Amino acid sequence: MKVFVDTSVWIDYLSGQTTERVKLLSELISSGQPIYSLPVIVQEILQGYKHEKDTVVHADQFEGLTFLPFEYKDAVRSSQTVPFHEESWNHTCDG
Repeated sequence: MKVFVDTSVWIDYLSGQTTERVKLLSELISSGQPIYSLPVIVQEILQGYKHEKDTVVHADQFEGLTFLPFEYKDAVRSSQTVPFHEESWNHTCDG
């Protein structure tokens, strides 16, 4: 099974939340299965730390991920699959 882990799941995992997605991520980490992500997701997570020393310490946690190539055309294509009517996207896309 190939699993892509997005920013929100990582944030929940790192902050100790107990959601179904966090449980799945914990199982994947424990089993050593590949976890797929994008470098920009790691950037988003690391930028969320208030102190540079925390960024440095936590950066190592992501080195074992399998990073997918992601180009501009991929971003455009991905944006076309997002259901913009969802409540969670309204504040991000519409202000």
